[in-house]
Amino acid sequence: MYFEANRVIPEAREVAYADFPNQFTWNGRNKAWALRRRGTSIGRLYFVSPRAGERYFLRSLLCAVKGVTCFEDLRTINGYRFETFQAAAVALGLYELDEEWDLCLREASIM
Repeated sequence: MYFEANRVIPEAREVAYADFPNQFTWNGRNKAWALRRRGTSIGRLYFVSPRAGERYFLRSLLCAVKGVTCFEDLRTINGYRFETFQAAAVALGLYELDEEWDLCLREASIM
């Protein structure tokens, strides 16, 4: 539904997934999202452990990237489509790879 709202409502493209319930409300009669006119809503994203792998990085991207219309858009950073959500999150700068730490520890063990 979030992806569909981003396709149809231009204002939705400025809102991240986690903030979406604060800005929009679901109209069950019309089966469509509408801009929230008054009040606020408490939206909830379930906790996802880093051990969950791709689900963890998917959740991170949903909180950081605005205006996506599909999962492929979510994995696309600066025009390049990454194979995994983890690679996209690293490219976006949300996480760092452990390679730098591995190199540092190897150098320390040699000394």
